[in-house]
This record gives sequence, C-alpha cells and structure tokens, in this order.
Amino acid sequence: MTWPAASRFSPDIAPAGLGLVHDLLATAAAGNPRRADLLATVASAQRWLAASTSAWADAAGVPAAALAGPLSSADLDEVVALRAAVFAAVTGSDAAETDQALDPTSVEAAIDAHGVVHLSSGGRASDLLRGRVLIEMYNAQLIGTWRRLKVCHNARCHEVFFDQSKNNSRTWFDTAACANALNLRAYRERRKAARFSDLSERDPGGAADTLD
Repeated sequence: MTWPAASRFSPDIAPAGLGLVHDLLATAAAGNPRRADLLATVASAQRWLAASTSAWADAAGVPAAALAGPLSSADLDEVVALRAAVFAAVTGSDAAETDQALDPTSVEAAIDAHGVVHLSSGGRASDLLRGRVLIEMYNAQLIGTWRRLKVCHNARCHEVFFDQSKNNSRTWFDTAACANALNLRAYRERRKAARFSDLSERDPGGAADTLD
C-alpha cells in the first residue's frame, strides 16, 4: 500500500483509514524544496484520487471503486476547499469556509439486521471523498489517533506528519532542519534588533536615518 501524496515526504504516515486524510493534506505544495500541488489541475487531482483510493481500499478492505468517480472542475474546487478545511481542523486555526467544506450531509448511516450502524459516503466524486474523510476523521477521534496528525510549525516546511512519539510531543516535521532553521532565523532577528537598539542609544539621529 503506497499513499501517493504522503509518501513524497515521509514514512510516518497515519495508519489505516486515517491515511486517506493524511494523503489529502499531503497533496498541498510543501517541504523544502517545495513539492508540487497535486490538486493544481483536474488531471493531476484525478491521478491522485485514483491512487489514493487504491491505497485507502487496501487499508479498509473495500473495493477501490468506492471513491474513484471522475472529477469535474467543480469537484476539484470542492476538494481543494475540503483540504483547506481539514488543515484548519488539524492546526486548530480558523477557516471561513470550514463548515461548508465539511458539510456532513455527504455521510450516510444505515443499520444492519444485527443493529450495527454503518457509515458510508455517496454522491459525486467530491461528495464521496468528503464523506469518507469525515468518517475517517471521526473514527480516528474515537480511537485517539486524530490528535497525532500534525502540520510542521515551520511555515517554510508545512509538511504533514503522523506523530509516533510516546508522549505525542513532536511539533516539527524534522527537528534538525525545521526547528534549527527557525531558531537560527530568530537568533539573527534578535541580533539585528540588538544592533539597531545599540545604534539608536549611541546616535538617535543616525538610527532614524537608517530607516529612511
């Protein structure tokens, strides 16, 4: 099973069905150097959906056709909005279109003869994907894996990863590359501010001139 988007970045991919959510997020342009946005065109999005559907089917043990409907340009707009809404949900940030992009009406519930409730998704390609993403988010929240799906705190990286640390404490995709880069940047900013402060104390007029 290979997740086409997430495997571009890391082997730390969310387990089972949550891998679909991880893979959707990983379609975005991220990393250093930046990988391509797999949802940039209908054609590239369709290729991603077909491959990701196959990986999800392997994880879930269902026919791959369950999510592999053809994408229209309108579908693509909805999938891009879905990705943004899930990013907001993972990072805890505000997104104006979150409620609409995560519309739960694409999720269907049925009860079998044994009283077991089964959730499924239906509709156009974007509806199928939205419903399945919502179901996998819900399942992950039930078993406690949802909180381990994270986005790197370094905006220049912004890669998605599944935190496998014992205490769920990771905040960086790559501590050496991402955290150290931010620390170095912050250090340089502090040095720059300190030099300016020192200059302004010794020569207030000269410091003002440097701003002109």
